[in-house]
Amino acid sequence: MNTTGIDVGHETLMVVIRKNGKPNKARTFESTPSGHQALLKALRT
Repeated sequence: MNTTGIDVGHETLMVVIRKNGKPNKARTFESTPSGHQALLKALRT
């Protein structure tokens, strides 16, 4: 099971994705359309 935690800020999204119960490093995405697309891509992989 995968779970995701997202801290939403005005300019950035701080994201931690746990895959199969193992946490990955926190990643930061810009709060822009291109940043949202990058986040979606990260969630799909």
